Amino acid sequence: MNTVVLTGPECTGKSTLARGLAAEYGTVFVPETARDYAEKHKRERGRKHYSYEEIEGIARMHLEAIEKQKTLANRFLFIDTHLVIFKVWFLREHRRCPDWIDIELNKNPCSLYLLCLPDIPWHPDSARQHGGKARDVLFELYKQELDEYRLPWQLVQGAGRSRFDCAVTRIRSHFSL
Repeated sequence: MNTVVLTGPECTGKSTLARGLAAEYGTVFVPETARDYAEKHKRERGRKHYSYEEIEGIARMHLEAIEKQKTLANRFLFIDTHLVIFKVWFLREHRRCPDWIDIELNKNPCSLYLLCLPDIPWHPDSARQHGGKARDVLFELYKQELDEYRLPWQLVQGAGRSRFDCAVTRIRSHFSL
C-alpha cells in the first residue's frame, strides 16, 4: 500500500485534499488528529500552547488512527498531516522532541509527502493559531525536515480545482500511474 501524506502549514487545503484524493482513488483517508483534539478540548481563553505530554498523546493517537485506516485502505492511504508536523510542533513549543518520532520517521517513512504551499487565504477558526507570516515560517520548517530525513516530497500549489489537479499530477508522476 502507498501512503501519501498531506503536509504543510495551517489552512493550506490538507484536509480537503486528503478527502478529495481518497474519493478520487476509491480509498480512505486519516483525518488530522490534532484538529479533532483541539475541537474536542477547546483551549482555555488565551491559552495557545499545548503541554509536551498533550502533543505526544496526540501524535500517538494519530499513529493509531493510521493503523486502523490501513485495514480499510486499498492501493492508497491518504494521511492528513503526519510526524514531520508533530516534530516541528514539539521543537517550536518545547525545544525538544521525543526520540521515538525521529526513530519512526527514519524507520517507517511514507511513500510520498505532498507539501502544501501557503498560497491560499488563511481563515481563522477555533483550532487554528498560525496565520500570516507564521505560515511561511512553518512551510520552510516542514520543508527542511522533509529534506533532512530525505523523504520523497512534491510541492502542491494553486487554488480550488487547480490545487487538486496539481496533487493528482504529483501522485501520478511519483507512482508512474
